[in-house]
Amino acid sequence: RARYLVTIVGRLVVVAGLILFFVEQHIGKALGHGGEPGITMERLLLLSIPNTYVWLLGFYWFFHLWLNLCAELTRFGDRLFYKEWWNARTIETYWRHWNLPVHHWMLRHLYYPTLRLGVSKAVATGIVFFFSAVLHEVIISVPFRHISGHAFAGMLSQAPLVFITKWLDKYFDNPLLG
Repeated sequence: RARYLVTIVGRLVVVAGLILFFVEQHIGKALGHGGEPGITMERLLLLSIPNTYVWLLGFYWFFHLWLNLCAELTRFGDRLFYKEWWNARTIETYWRHWNLPVHHWMLRHLYYPTLRLGVSKAVATGIVFFFSAVLHEVIISVPFRHISGHAFAGMLSQAPLVFITKWLDKYFDNPLLG
C-alpha cells in the first residue's frame, strides 16, 4: 500500500527530526559543553524531561513506525510489536508488554528450555535477566568502545524488582504504586 508507506516514511522523518531537536536544543545544552566537570543534580533535573521525550519518541519511531514499515514492505501479517506497557502495575508486566518480539524470543529460547531442565521459575527468570543484562552491556559498550558495566548492572538489578513489585501490587492493590 503505497499511500500507507508514504505516511509512515513521512512520520519517520518528522519523529527523527523531533528527536534531533530535543538532543540538540535541550540535552546538549543541559550537558553543557565546557563549564564544571561532572554531573550535578541540576544537570540531572534538566535532562529528565527531554530524556523522557527522546525515549518515548525513540520507542514510537522504532516499535511503531519502523517495524510497521518493515512489516508492510515484507507483507508480514503479525503487527503486534508491543502492548500497553504504560499501564503496567509491575515490572514483570512492563517487561512482558514493551517489546514483544524480544519477549517471545526470550521465552522460546531461554525461559521455557530452562524450565524443561527442571529449574525453578525464579532461577529461570534470573537466567533470562542475566542474558538480557549481558546483551544490553554489549549493545552499549560496542558503539562507545568502553565496557562500563552500567547497562549490565541496571538490567540485572531489575530482576529482584519483578518479585518486589508483584508483592507490592498484591499487598497494597494500588495501580499507582508499581
